[in-house]
Amino acid sequence: MKHLNQIGQREASLRCKAIIAACVTAVGVTAISAQSAGPERHTLMQLTPKQMTQMMADHLQAEPMQSLAVIAPTNFPPSLSLLSLLPYIPAQRNQGACGNCWAWAGTGVMEIAHNVQNGVASRLSVQLLNSCNPYVSCCAGGWLANVAQFYTYNGHAAPWNNPNGPWTSGNGSCGTACGSIASAPQFPITSASVTTIPTWGLSQGQAIANIKTALNQNKAVWFAFFMASDTDWANFDNFWSYQTESAQWSNFNAGESGTTGGGHAVLCVGYDDTDPTGPTWIMVNSWGTTAGRPHGLFHVSQNIDYSGTYTYGTQQYYQLYWETLNIQFAPQPSLGLALTATNTAILTWPSAAAGYTLQCHSTLNGATWSTVPSTPALINNQFQVILPKSSANCFFRLMAP
Repeated sequence: MKHLNQIGQREASLRCKAIIAACVTAVGVTAISAQSAGPERHTLMQLTPKQMTQMMADHLQAEPMQSLAVIAPTNFPPSLSLLSLLPYIPAQRNQGACGNCWAWAGTGVMEIAHNVQNGVASRLSVQLLNSCNPYVSCCAGGWLANVAQFYTYNGHAAPWNNPNGPWTSGNGSCGTACGSIASAPQFPITSASVTTIPTWGLSQGQAIANIKTALNQNKAVWFAFFMASDTDWANFDNFWSYQTESAQWSNFNAGESGTTGGGHAVLCVGYDDTDPTGPTWIMVNSWGTTAGRPHGLFHVSQNIDYSGTYTYGTQQYYQLYWETLNIQFAPQPSLGLALTATNTAILTWPSAAAGYTLQCHSTLNGATWSTVPSTPALINNQFQVILPKSSANCFFRLMAP
């Protein structure tokens, strides 16, 4: 591993540590239970030194996003938000006492990618990732590589509204069994891997440009931050609970020493260089809403130390991680139409599109489409509906769940 003073344009590898951790054994990994720090405090993520070392290694081994060669304000629009591409209900986006902030942020990256790729604005089940993950225990801490690892293994995401798909582990329990979460309908995933957004050891301007590059490619960004002390997190908790969504957080306190900190992961959906307080990043949290945060948002100043570290014992550790997913959803299913000799219409679509609804309307741009009442038959891995001849025009479409 490289020491901090050896860092160049490539991010350095070093051990990181989060504290107040209690270890339990998961399948092939060491999982850490998340803990609340008392009344009115939100759940943080605590990782063991071994886990932070692995997180660092995964960050460095992931394919890095190509940095911009030239930094100039004209390279980017003055503001950008992908929030409209995120299907979410702010009050329900609440991890509660479960320490899986990393999964909520990673699922948000996936939801925006699904909308961009296939035009499907469907919430995805975080419960699936929490209950069915053989690599990370239920409600334990993790990082974005764990999201990619799970979906490479599982091969599909599930809609939030599947039976037992909605979030049920907000009390920190793991009562929803994996087998109880309906596997249909589902959204097949063909590949998933992490892309690192380089920020360590770079100028502030270059780090900002790299993050903006990802966002301007319609890729949401997974952002994790670690702070050294419980006092730091009490300050952030108060910021979240009592400030408004326009307020900016910048107090990561780089250079501090401490033994009582932790980490949190959120979803970066954009930036605003025109903010009167100063250029800012737009973050979606997984702590529900407050009176001042009806959309579950907070802002982070762009004027921060992207190579910031804190000291634990005699070691220094990086604080901030910026990553995204290179994830590919299977294309939307195609709808086939054939006419028979008796002028009946046979409509077909792939069996992998279980849960899609066949709809009809007299005009292509109709506002209210009707569900075709016929029950599809499954024949040779194709759903099939046979409709009689009709004197009325009808356009057909498949509606995603």
